[in-house]
Amino acid sequence: MDLTGSLLDAGNSVFEGIYGSLEGGTGSAFLDTLITTPAYLYNSLLMLIGGFGGDLGSTGVFPVPA
Repeated sequence: MDLTGSLLDAGNSVFEGIYGSLEGGTGSAFLDTLITTPAYLYNSLLMLIGGFGGDLGSTGVFPVPA
């Protein structure tokens, strides 16, 4: 079971709905960064958790030692 992958898909669709109107950005790099920070933190946290082991999910950025 890929729990973190499922959570990433669900969360990213929510963030896409929220940030969909900002497709071109706001015109300010500072505001763009500030507005999209929650999505980046959410994705980073789940990718980190997914990298720790198969019991929490198989989606991750860190290879799991065999």
